[in-house]
Amino acid sequence: MKKFIKKYRSMTFEERTIFSTKFSCIFNTILAVGKILLSIFQGIFFLIAGIINILIMLSKLECYLGVTNPNKKSFEERNNMIGIYLILAGMTYAIYMGRLVFTNVEVMDYSMFLGINIALISFIEIGIAIKGLFNAYGKGHYYRNIKIINLCSAFTAIVLTEIAITSFASDVDTRIIDGIFGMSVGGIIILLAGFIFIAPKISIVDKEHNIYKINDQGKNKLLFDENYHDFSPLNYFFYRDLNYSNSFKNFI
Repeated sequence: MKKFIKKYRSMTFEERTIFSTKFSCIFNTILAVGKILLSIFQGIFFLIAGIINILIMLSKLECYLGVTNPNKKSFEERNNMIGIYLILAGMTYAIYMGRLVFTNVEVMDYSMFLGINIALISFIEIGIAIKGLFNAYGKGHYYRNIKIINLCSAFTAIVLTEIAITSFASDVDTRIIDGIFGMSVGGIIILLAGFIFIAPKISIVDKEHNIYKINDQGKNKLLFDENYHDFSPLNYFFYRDLNYSNSFKNFI
């Protein structure tokens, strides 16, 4: 165990991210299968919850394969699939939580002990997710996407926290509030998915991953490197106006 911890701590940010993503995909798969099996006995909403876990798993899997097996699919294809999976997850989650607003479904009661523990874990999870986003700055689009997906999962955990706390701390029926909050989180997930779609087209960060080459010094013509996935009109005009007095190959 000590060897494992020492090895993990010696890993780079990128290696730790891929390592944890691999196990996260496995965990989400197991969780999804369990919820789908429960839906046979407990109803359709466990099926919906299982589908959400599958969509989250698939979006992370695209990131994982994009890093570990980049030649099988293009970045654009994988990035679009990540966005699609997250949009579907957001829509499904909004529908799942919308049942509290539009139906008379009963909300599970949580004890104070369980509710406080859920809150503690959820706030730790969202704290780690936000920290991960900052750490992913400049590391590349796949790593940032993984952290965005983690943030989406953390938002759903915050909704669960709100439901758990109000179930023992309030005598008022809060199902409508819980449902609206959950639907709002579903909307936020969809917006973050939209950001994943457009980020490679507008981003001028991740400089160590943004590779330009001079094709013709006389004409200042730019070649778009096949490994660069952040070319856009915004970036083109930004770099076009730079002074090409020296070679631009190692500028970024």
